[in-house]
Amino acid sequence: MPPVSAEDWSRAKVVPGPGDGTLARIGPVVLLVGSTDPDVVKPYLDHARMVAANGGQGRQLVRGYALMLSTAVEQSPGFAALAPHTTGLAVFVDGDVTVTVDGQAISGADSLAWVERLIPWPVDSVTVTVAGASAPTGPSSYRLDGGVVPAGSFGVVPGEVGDSMMVTAPMAQQPTDPTSGQMAEATGEVMAVPAMQPEPATADHTHEHEHEPVAQPVAQPAASSPP
Repeated sequence: MPPVSAEDWSRAKVVPGPGDGTLARIGPVVLLVGSTDPDVVKPYLDHARMVAANGGQGRQLVRGYALMLSTAVEQSPGFAALAPHTTGLAVFVDGDVTVTVDGQAISGADSLAWVERLIPWPVDSVTVTVAGASAPTGPSSYRLDGGVVPAGSFGVVPGEVGDSMMVTAPMAQQPTDPTSGQMAEATGEVMAVPAMQPEPATADHTHEHEHEPVAQPVAQPAASSPP
């Protein structure tokens, strides 16, 4: 089911794609910056974190980035930021980055300033790419639930009921024993998956075995002692 509200957007799945850039998912805010330099990316991440901490409203997202660009001295690396609004999805794009929502392309490449849009709900498909990158296509086993990863694009697909944008703890930090509270160490070893046990026969099948004879153990003669 496509996102039809801010709550649905928060359950949507973000699939990272290839390319040179930095992708962040912080609460309901999704940000893609066309740079991998931490110093360049930091101010854009800081604003995304502030918006997410205040509830992730699209209006604050757009106004904050507009103020940042209007007072900035350095050239923007190009970025796109998305966040939900009451009536639709807020999109902010600057530079050579393209956001495609339901077939409508939004880019800042041909703009002297930034571009912002409010796409009314429902939203069926969203892809975002930096210059030279391609959007992820087809099914993927990867998804970004929260945090920052290297990526040059991403796609948004509908999530299941109960999914959320909570940050998932790394596997190395999961407790090995819920009763002991000890944390697992990252060893790089592959854990063996226990074999599935067959389910016990139900009452509907017990009559098939009621009259089967039970095999009796056969006594073996005792071995004679050597002379």
